[in-house]
Amino acid sequence: MFGLLKKKKPPAQHTGSKKTNPEFIRIDDHDINIRVTTHPRARRFILKQDLKSGGFVLTRPKRSSFRSAEKFAHDHINWMLKHHQQKTLFKKFEDGDVFYFYDTPLKIVNDPTRLRGVPQVQDSAILYVPGHTENLHRKICDFLKADFRDKISAMAHEKAARIRKKIKRIRIADQKTRWGSCSSNGTLSFSCRLVFAPDFVVDYIAAHEVAHMIHMDHSDDFWELCDNLCDHDRMNAAKHWLKTRDDIFMTYALN
Repeated sequence: MFGLLKKKKPPAQHTGSKKTNPEFIRIDDHDINIRVTTHPRARRFILKQDLKSGGFVLTRPKRSSFRSAEKFAHDHINWMLKHHQQKTLFKKFEDGDVFYFYDTPLKIVNDPTRLRGVPQVQDSAILYVPGHTENLHRKICDFLKADFRDKISAMAHEKAARIRKKIKRIRIADQKTRWGSCSSNGTLSFSCRLVFAPDFVVDYIAAHEVAHMIHMDHSDDFWELCDNLCDHDRMNAAKHWLKTRDDIFMTYALN
């Protein structure tokens, strides 16, 4: 059953402190590398694509065996092949392109004869962008990031006020492997790629990270609070959307 899988370990490195090297699974027939890590708080196996290396990272619970990690990887070969074969190459926005803006398709219309002005959404179907064509991509990226910051900030602050918490800072970055995070000092971070997702998904991610301001885990209490901040049906719909529409996030560069 595991004929395609081989366990490998990289050469030991001397760093001055004793650390356990991560384990690796190699699927030779498909040229796929999986780095296996162990997390003490993980309750289940979590498989993610590492867009920087082109491989995958499999996080396993502390008490699980490497054999069970191999089986999990084997059971998810088709998922890995789908994402591995995409070889995600981000493209720049171009005149005439159609992309999803909060899950609404917009067509880019560039007007190089009008040099001043900022991108504007017209008739909920067109993103009108004035200025030189060579500045088109940068202008759209700036517009999308600013719009997303305004939207996620309003959602997060409203939810934080409901639980009587104050957000110290909201950080927006082009994170490609996680949608958001919450630090112990009250800083919330969000991936600007959520600008391609529908509002109910953005709302769920905002609720998820705000809920972490009280519960820094994924306990039952956390999910109950998240449910209250988001709405149960919307939360479940958002989770499903994120699992089935992940390709929509990885088309365009946002820098």
